This record gives sequence, structure tokens and C-alpha cells, in this order.
Amino acid sequence: MTEVSVERLNRFYGAYDEETRLSRDNMHRVEFITTVHVLDREIPKGSKILDVAAGVGKYALYYAHKGHQVWAQDIVVAHVDRMRRIVQETGVTNVDVACGDARDLSRFEDCVFDVVLCMGPIYHMADEQERLDCLRESLRVLKPGGLLAVTYLNTAVEKDPRFRDEVGGVRMDSCFFPSTPQSVAKMLDRLGLRIQDHVATDGFARRVRDLLNQFGEEEFGHWMDFHLQVCRHPAVFTYNYDSLVVCRKEG
Repeated sequence: MTEVSVERLNRFYGAYDEETRLSRDNMHRVEFITTVHVLDREIPKGSKILDVAAGVGKYALYYAHKGHQVWAQDIVVAHVDRMRRIVQETGVTNVDVACGDARDLSRFEDCVFDVVLCMGPIYHMADEQERLDCLRESLRVLKPGGLLAVTYLNTAVEKDPRFRDEVGGVRMDSCFFPSTPQSVAKMLDRLGLRIQDHVATDGFARRVRDLLNQFGEEEFGHWMDFHLQVCRHPAVFTYNYDSLVVCRKEG
């Protein structure tokens, strides 16, 4: 990620409502609910968690409220400022917030975290070597046997005309770089990682967004039951945008 693209990200996210992205309607809720459904089963109580690209802290604060010790960082200045305000407003004391780059975690020693959430950085990197270097940093600070969660943007998003929209004067397709499930699996294999779980976190949600957003809580609950049953099927990855891969560092 060049300095130019970091500046581009700050312009994009400075004009984008990241705070409500995972909660603004039923369609957007699917990703968050699915992600924590998967991770909650794998993260031990009292874990030390590093969120290397925390946005405004949706996942970091969720896990802090569950009693984990969380270190949260982001490269976007507006995200860090907002995250700090939320932490202050909520009175949470077990979250450390900093501005940081997922490619350089040198402020942390080797093998100190039980969980590393690398949920965002690689889809802002066009170069595979840069993605590998980023993931190597996440692995370096992760304890042997620790959990690594990686998200990526599926190439299905390229068919959506909104993918070429401008936000803050920045086209989305100039700062988001999708991948196929196969290419991500191959990249993780190069790092010696075995995939433990691979999930289409939003599934068909964007294809039926209008219907989903009309649902009440009971109907939405039925949809989530269906979604969680099919979100690992290979065919679903043809349609979903956001995907989650869970791995463990060999010890």
C-alpha cells in the first residue's frame, strides 16, 4: 500500500459512514452476526486479541464487552478518533486504541496474542506480495496455536455497478481489490496455514436486500438460520461480497 493509497483510504473513509456499516439495516447486519457466530465458538475466554484494522471498533468493542483484552488499531485517522471517543463514552477500560498500519506491527513482540483479527487490510492491497507480508506480520505476533481471522472481498462485487461509485472523490474500485476464494486459499497455503473455516459472511443478502430489509425480527431470524446453514457451500461464494477465513498458527 503506497503512501498515495493510504491518503486515498483516508479520503474515502473520511466521507463514508463506517460506524453504521454493519448495523444500518437487516442486509448489513448479516455480515456482523455471521462473523461473531463463527468466531465466538473459537475464541477462548480471556483472550488477548489484536484487531489490526478495527475501523471504528465494532468487533474490538464487541469482544472487549465479552471480557477479552483488546488492542485495536486502524490506518484511517478518522476511524481512530471515532474509536477513541466511543471507548471514552462507553467507559470501556480493556481496549487499547492506536493509529497503526497492519503491515508494520513492530510495536508488538513476537507471539503475544491469542487471536489476531486481520479483517480488512488485504482487500485494500492490490499486490499479492504486500498481502503476504501483511499476513506474515499478523502471524508473527500470534501465539503458536492462536487464531487468525482474515476477511477478503469476493470478486462477485465487480459485477455491482455501485463498485465504481465515488466516495470522498475516490472510486471504490481504486481502493478495494477483490479476490477469489481459490486465490485466497492458495495464498494462505503459501504461508503454511490450513483453513479451519471458510464462510460467505453475507451470502445471498445483497441479492435480496429489499426483501430482507422489510423483515421483522422473527422473519429475519429465520433468514439467519437459513443463511448459517448454507454460508459455507461453494455455490454461495459466487454471490457473496464479504468472506471470512479462519486459520490457526501451527505450534
